[in-house]
Amino acid sequence: MDNSSGGGSIASAINKMVAKGVVDPLGNTAAESGHYTLSPGNTVWADTAAQLGNSVTRLQLLGHLSNSSYRHFYFFGHGSPASITAYQPGTRITKNQFAIYLGNYIAVQSMTNGHPYRLVFLDGCETGKGTMCEAFGIPRKFTVNAFFQNVGVPSRAFVGFKENILLSAEDFLSRRLSLAAFFTAWREEIPLDQCISAANSAGFTGFTNSIVVYGAEDLRRNGP
Repeated sequence: MDNSSGGGSIASAINKMVAKGVVDPLGNTAAESGHYTLSPGNTVWADTAAQLGNSVTRLQLLGHLSNSSYRHFYFFGHGSPASITAYQPGTRITKNQFAIYLGNYIAVQSMTNGHPYRLVFLDGCETGKGTMCEAFGIPRKFTVNAFFQNVGVPSRAFVGFKENILLSAEDFLSRRLSLAAFFTAWREEIPLDQCISAANSAGFTGFTNSIVVYGAEDLRRNGP
């Protein structure tokens, strides 16, 4: 998911970063992407990437996320401790709205998980600073797969950032290399914390300066 809008070199750089950094490592066809079902795209530059640019695509995104067949979500765009947005009218999605659409919220002092996600990566400013992870059924705690096994539920993890991530036009190439390293390692069954290390070593040195993982840091693509 990319939130670029409008023309100019920055928008073009974002498109190339996401297309080459995320889509290619995951695979552009069903055969190449293993058992993943990628959501339909709405952009001309990457058939398997969706762009959040207006109120219509916002509803499309929420519709995809609420589909029970989807359990993985990567978003690149503007963020805050309690929302993501494209900074265009009608594009903001808050934590509470995610929780309502997915059915993941606190009810009678316990967590109700109607549609918990396996891996959520909100690649935006301060997305890991609050409790956004809980809207996807992921506890805000640092733990490992064994924790989820002990309580009898599938392992899950959330990746976000605690600080603002400022990017120049020159940063997009190195960040593309980092994203490619992250998703390639993930596809190869590397534990999540090692995927992040691979991303940090691949090019963009700021990739992990404020990154945070909630849930199982040793989560694998097809692990427990």
